Amino acid sequence: MEQQWQDISVSPLDDADPSTPFADKLDLDGDQIDEKRVTAETVEHLLGRPLDELFAEGRAKSPFTMAQLLERDPELAARFRGHRAPAES
Repeated sequence: MEQQWQDISVSPLDDADPSTPFADKLDLDGDQIDEKRVTAETVEHLLGRPLDELFAEGRAKSPFTMAQLLERDPELAARFRGHRAPAES
């Protein structure tokens, strides 16, 4: 299991792009013990599905839009300010 984690490449963008996805390493209890930023291609490879499908599924299950989330969480909104306007779903 440890070797699989080591084999996951870190995104070259690292913290430069706040929209870069994370891979979480979990222990046997499901608690997060490590994380690394990865590429979209890595996510698709690990999950075996294209990102657009995963996003569509997530939007269908979400009770609110990204704009509504950012309205409710000013700290999160401040982190994303200036990167791009949230898309309405």
